[in-house]
Amino acid sequence: MQNSGSGTRIPSQNIETLDPTRFQDRPPRRDAGANGDPGADEHGSAGTDGNGELTSITLAVDGMSCASCAASVETTLKATTGVESASVNFAAEKVSIRFNPAQIRLSQLKDAVKSVGYELRDSDASADEDADLARVAAARRRLIVAAALASSVMALMMIHMFVVSIPGYLAWVAMLGA
Repeated sequence: MQNSGSGTRIPSQNIETLDPTRFQDRPPRRDAGANGDPGADEHGSAGTDGNGELTSITLAVDGMSCASCAASVETTLKATTGVESASVNFAAEKVSIRFNPAQIRLSQLKDAVKSVGYELRDSDASADEDADLARVAAARRRLIVAAALASSVMALMMIHMFVVSIPGYLAWVAMLGA
């Protein structure tokens, strides 16, 4: 090994002494498809992998608020036995999972994701619209309550500053702000 100026070690190897057969094309593995994925047929789609068929499913994910949340869900699913691949789309709040149902059930996948604080649910267009409407209604209620409290504090502030001194003004503002 050689030592570079930055303190990292670089492996040194003499190209002339390498085995030339090492770089020859090898036949693809029997269980690999055209894209090299085990369990994929020559077109790259899921087929059998010896233990059963692979299934692909897309589910909605609840509870994600950032890209780190999406990475946590994806890492958890990929580490689960029987899951070949998992891909989380944070913007769409969806996850695509390719798994072997002979090794793991969908309920076990949902439990694994629930253990890290998120929830998988079936992706249904009407359910998605209902969930969006519920979120909008909750946000509207929070806005109305916040506007009412802020207006009260502003009104008390204006009265206290320009009209008459209000006894216990700071206590009223502290109660409204808490």
